[in-house]
Amino acid sequence: HIAGPGRLWKQQAKDGDIEAKVLKELNESSLHAYVPDYLGDKEHDGKKWIGMEDLMCHFTDGCGMDIKMGTRTFKESEVKNQNLRTDLYDKMVSQDPTEPTEQENIDKAITKLRYMTFRERESSSQTLGFRVEAMKV
Repeated sequence: HIAGPGRLWKQQAKDGDIEAKVLKELNESSLHAYVPDYLGDKEHDGKKWIGMEDLMCHFTDGCGMDIKMGTRTFKESEVKNQNLRTDLYDKMVSQDPTEPTEQENIDKAITKLRYMTFRERESSSQTLGFRVEAMKV
């Protein structure tokens, strides 16, 4: 992150500026009071960055929460991605050793889509439409 007093710069995803677009739209809506101010975007060292207000800057020991909203929280590009990943297989097995199929156990690998679908089914995303991803209290 490239930061300064009251602002932070977050690297944008490689596949576009969706987060910047959503933040711009939220800043122009009735929800503006509930989201960080959009400070623009820029390129630095060949990487794209989105600037936003640092909502925690006025707190010495603030608390924060990362909430993923929606019943599906992965990108459409993952649906077509058939690359097998051993790291995601290992994560799945550590959470539920009975989850992998016979073929997945032979391959010792799964696709990211398979892992994300599993994770959303195991969390509250699929049933409630949101999940708490992380928090600092």
